[in-house]
Amino acid sequence: MASIRKLSAQPAPSASASRNEYAEWIATSDPGDCLVDDPIQYWLLRRRQYPRLSRMAIDLFSIPAMSSEPERIFSLTGQMSDYGNALQAASCGGHGRIAQMLLERGADANAQGGYLGNALQAASCGGHGHIAQMLLERGVDVNAQGGKYGNSLQAASFEGHGHIAKMLLARGANVNAQGGYYGNALQAASFEGHGHIAKMLLARGADVNAQGGYYGNALEAAFLEGHGHIVQMLLERGVDVNQGCF
Repeated sequence: MASIRKLSAQPAPSASASRNEYAEWIATSDPGDCLVDDPIQYWLLRRRQYPRLSRMAIDLFSIPAMSSEPERIFSLTGQMSDYGNALQAASCGGHGRIAQMLLERGADANAQGGYLGNALQAASCGGHGHIAQMLLERGVDVNAQGGKYGNSLQAASFEGHGHIAKMLLARGANVNAQGGYYGNALQAASFEGHGHIAKMLLARGADVNAQGGYYGNALEAAFLEGHGHIVQMLLERGVDVNQGCF
């Protein structure tokens, strides 16, 4: 069981908006929140009240080490240590010159491991198109599996980076690839309400009824978050309204 109150002793996130949410959460959280069985579910239920803080918490609690040590939730040192290698860290941070230097020195562009699986997924998650392009030109596997998002397309879809999703699809990314926290790219885009990406994925042949991931399917993800425009889009594509959910 994770101790939520223990987190109050940790430093707040660096961004000002996140600091305000953190202070509000500390000031208003109920004493009954001291212990929770599922910290991810705890923060999912608070995504509307604390959008930035909850996203950080969900991301960090998705790392196995965080699940057993919740007191590390706001530890940047703990977060950084979960990058698989220097190239992945540089790609996530958008440091193109460093990434190029590492590649020129022989860094393995396809190396697997760490929180985001590989460098391409890290760049896709961060929205760093110039680094994603660099890696693709080096011949990285566009469909490599691993990491929180399962693959680079799901990462770009979840974060709303349409230009990267388009780039990956043009390079042969499997629109129906399964894996990761959200099961597939369509579910990830649906959960976050990124209609332009959901439309792109559907146009490329995404399976509207694909099962998997935390929410079970794209319709359930969109419905739970109140993204009516996504629900309408899925209905127009013939989604099965009687399919099971998580």
